[in-house]
Amino acid sequence: MVHDVSPGREGDHPMGSWDSGAFDNDDAQDFLVVLEKAAPEQRTARVVRALQVAVTSSYLDVDDGNTAVAAAALVAAAFSGQPTEDDSLRAQLPPVTSQTAALAADALDRILDVTSSEWRQL
Repeated sequence: MVHDVSPGREGDHPMGSWDSGAFDNDDAQDFLVVLEKAAPEQRTARVVRALQVAVTSSYLDVDDGNTAVAAAALVAAAFSGQPTEDDSLRAQLPPVTSQTAALAADALDRILDVTSSEWRQL
């Protein structure tokens, strides 16, 4: 069961969550809060940085993997123009170039690498 962990409400201390969706874990929810609080012109850089961490880490910890999955889901939604599962995410969608989309695909490939990704090993 997923608890309501809508990001960005001042003073909220939501319970943790875990489910199968890209945003259904604490790391993804924390990332969304960071994006919401960031200036709009900084959001793309934060998304790209989360993807770069996944691609360049020698061993990918689960928390960085969760963040990268969320970042890749935002990129996919922005690139495709399709709505996300939660309308509150629309404000976090960065402008996406084909390079950012390719980086998101590389990050997902890296996350699924069983030899160097804790996310995949769980």
